[in-house]
Amino acid sequence: DPEFAKYFLMDFVKTRAEAQILLTSSINVFKEDIEPIRPRSAIFNEFISEIDRFETHTKFEWSLDDPSLITILEDNTEKIYTGEYTAEVFIEETYRAIQKLGN
Repeated sequence: DPEFAKYFLMDFVKTRAEAQILLTSSINVFKEDIEPIRPRSAIFNEFISEIDRFETHTKFEWSLDDPSLITILEDNTEKIYTGEYTAEVFIEETYRAIQKLGN
């Protein structure tokens, strides 16, 4: 039954997204309050609180075509959200990694 399949898939996607929030502390897109098992870092909470003020949302690969550069930026961005990686270290390590690409 296609109608049953539609509702089954919608329920699966919602349950998977809820589990992702609980287990990985990702951003909650639901109206219901879902708190992750492990608390988010202060810098990640700050990011979440500022999302409503963003005028555009750009993911690196939309504007960059070098997969190595995209990997550097995404990996270091994930590290800074842990709260154990300062902005200064982010800038220094990202800069160093990008310099290595040119060699």
